[in-house]
Amino acid sequence: MKPSDIVKKKNDQTLKMEIDWWETCKVILNDPGFLSERLKKFDKENIPEKAIKDLGDFMKSTEGVENFSLEKAKNASAACVCIFLWTSAIFSFYFVNKKVIPKKKLLIESEEKSTILQKQLAVKQAELKKAVDKVNALNADLEQSINNKNMLEKKYNECQV
Repeated sequence: MKPSDIVKKKNDQTLKMEIDWWETCKVILNDPGFLSERLKKFDKENIPEKAIKDLGDFMKSTEGVENFSLEKAKNASAACVCIFLWTSAIFSFYFVNKKVIPKKKLLIESEEKSTILQKQLAVKQAELKKAVDKVNALNADLEQSINNKNMLEKKYNECQV
């Protein structure tokens, strides 16, 4: 909600300026970009805690319990049902997301550690490959030396006979 959307009126009982929610809602709902832009592009990842607290307080209040329900929304209009469901979903998402955010941070940290470890592993695997290649080369030399030794022993034995 933009500050320009808020309609305030003087409360006759308290003589204070208060938000006239009905007039404010009419201003917001008459905005042609309300559904196409505002709701679709709503930054659900960064909902102010005060907004959730205020919405929760309203939903628990007598007025909220009596008026903020799916049945009341169905009696009003299909658009009202959609807004009710969206509001309820955003409210629920806030609490789920609050639990998920630390897990996302841990995931990012773990992925960073994994990337570092993968690079270290690649270095160690390259070193191991060099060592294995060297051992294989030495084994090939050994085998050639053994074959050469056996051939020389055979020739030596042939010469003695």
